[in-house]
Amino acid sequence: MIAMSPNENLTILAVAAAVSASTLLWAVYGSRTRSRRLQIFLEDVFESAPDGIFLVAPDGKILLANKQADIMFGYEHGDLVGRRVEELIPQRLQEKHVGHRESYTSQPRTRPMGSGLALFGRRKDGSEFPVDIMLSPLEQKAVPTVTAIVRDVTERTRIETEKLDAINTVARSVAHDLRNPLAAIAAACYILRSEPEITEHGSRMLELINRNISATDRILSNLFDYSSTVRPTIEDLRIDLLLKQVAADMVVPSNIKVEEQCEEYLATRTDQRLLKRAVTNLVANALDSMANGGTLCLSCKSLDKQIRITIADTGIGMSQETIAKLGTLFFTTKAKGLGIGFAISKKFVESAGGTLELASELGKGTTVTVRLPQVPQG
Repeated sequence: MIAMSPNENLTILAVAAAVSASTLLWAVYGSRTRSRRLQIFLEDVFESAPDGIFLVAPDGKILLANKQADIMFGYEHGDLVGRRVEELIPQRLQEKHVGHRESYTSQPRTRPMGSGLALFGRRKDGSEFPVDIMLSPLEQKAVPTVTAIVRDVTERTRIETEKLDAINTVARSVAHDLRNPLAAIAAACYILRSEPEITEHGSRMLELINRNISATDRILSNLFDYSSTVRPTIEDLRIDLLLKQVAADMVVPSNIKVEEQCEEYLATRTDQRLLKRAVTNLVANALDSMANGGTLCLSCKSLDKQIRITIADTGIGMSQETIAKLGTLFFTTKAKGLGIGFAISKKFVESAGGTLELASELGKGTTVTVRLPQVPQG
């Protein structure tokens, strides 16, 4: 479950309290007078809510919108009713949103605020602003509708941007100061490994040094990319070949067994470098969780016009409390590291139009599932 602050729950709690109050009053009094008072009370709660609230039909038509929704999007009170919800979305995203809306309508579910998606609203004057949206299906006289609660997060985004800019400055400095000595150490290891007198123990130590050099370089790259504005290069990409390449590049300890089960010719359109980085981070996390040995299962297959990538380990696992904190910057379950490997992987997967889910149990391992849109084989 995604943890939300009391402030983020304000609208939801207000509406829930109103519904509870309506049920109680109806049961106790049941009179027309009480019902009318209750109706006025609920209307006041709806109109005075600090967030924009919409009731949307399956075809995208706005059936109801509160005063804050009008103010947020720059419309006169009542002007939003009857419009298509796509009018409130930047033009470049409207076509894609129609597909998302139809997909949601076919499989309605509650999507809480804080989902991590980068969402934008479009005001009447054409200006854009960042938003957070909670969606919840609602049965209204047997007609499926959706309640959407929209929050303007402009100020929060500004603060986060300033924080990431500061991190980016530090990352550039750290990367410059560390990568040169790391390169020198790697070169020295390469020369030492070519010496004829090298012992088996010495060879193992040099391999350990090389693994730690790679891990350090990955941490620096994650820190830099997390704090940077990534401009993806979109291209056709074979996921089955990408997984094989990631598995071949990883240094796997001898006490860990790797199993691969991939359907062939599974293609998507995304940035190869970014997606490979995401999968590499997730595989590295899986390997790190099995210090005492275990099994790593990598699989990919087609399911409902999507590619499903699964990375499963038999490692130490995580509690639900730990899972809830994984997306938090600098939170880590490791003794060493910055705690951004999972966060950067999630960012890259979502930039590719995909989703990332994680299931884990203490002592039984972790399974990460990545879903990506599939491109039909041409």
